[in-house]
Amino acid sequence: MVLEPQDSLHALYLPMIPGNPKLIEMWPEYVGKLTVEDHEVYRIMLMPDNERMIFIFSVPGQGTSEDEEWLAEQYAWSEVTNSSKEPGFH
Repeated sequence: MVLEPQDSLHALYLPMIPGNPKLIEMWPEYVGKLTVEDHEVYRIMLMPDNERMIFIFSVPGQGTSEDEEWLAEQYAWSEVTNSSKEPGFH
C-alpha cells in the first residue's frame, strides 16, 4: 500500500483484520527508511497473522503532524530494537 498526501494513518484501517483496526492501532513489526531516487520513504511492515505481511510506504513529511509523530516514534523504536547487540536481534 502506498500512502498519498491526502491519506491519514489515523483514518485508514485494514478491513481484512478482525475488528477492522486502524493502522495506528496495530504494532508494526518494523518501520524503516528506504532511499528511492534520492527520496526517503518510510517502509512500515505489519504482520497481522502468520500468513500475511503488509507493507505500507509513505514519504516523510506528507502526512498530518500526528501521522508524522507516530511514524517517527515507530521508526526510532525499530532502529533501537534492530540495532541491539543482544542475542536474538539481527
